[in-house]
Amino acid sequence: MMHLEPLTLSRHPALDEVVSLAESFVGVPWRAGAHTPQGMDCLGLVIAITLGMQLYKEEEIEVPNYSQIPTGHVMLHTLAQWLKRVPRPMLGGLTTFSQPGTGLYHVGVLGDDYLYHAGLENKKVVKVTLSPVALKDRKASFVFERPTEHHGIGSPLTEGGKD
Repeated sequence: MMHLEPLTLSRHPALDEVVSLAESFVGVPWRAGAHTPQGMDCLGLVIAITLGMQLYKEEEIEVPNYSQIPTGHVMLHTLAQWLKRVPRPMLGGLTTFSQPGTGLYHVGVLGDDYLYHAGLENKKVVKVTLSPVALKDRKASFVFERPTEHHGIGSPLTEGGKD
């Protein structure tokens, strides 16, 4: 049986704003490649929160057609262009996950006690209890801040290993 450490995550200063925005999208239908209140996918949820926090204007965010590329490479690269990568997940930030055996990635937003994400299996944006199990397949973590050019975490394109 796998041993999982209890969750001890630090809080990002924007936690309350991130949670408020994430809560406002719970129940929005899942739609591939979208980031509107009429539909969104997991990356769309991140984009919607980023725009809601006014980190960027809509025209500043260029979304690649990642649905056509079956790896996490495009998602990690895209997130690293928009947001600051951090070495460990933080409440009020987000984390990417690998899907075993597929090379595909998923991203979720970390609230106080919940993980917010938009998944095809739920067909909508959902809020699930945050637990060590929920974070066991995490790959890279980010916070809702503009990235600095050299943030010391390594290349934003690095997919290997956990933070």
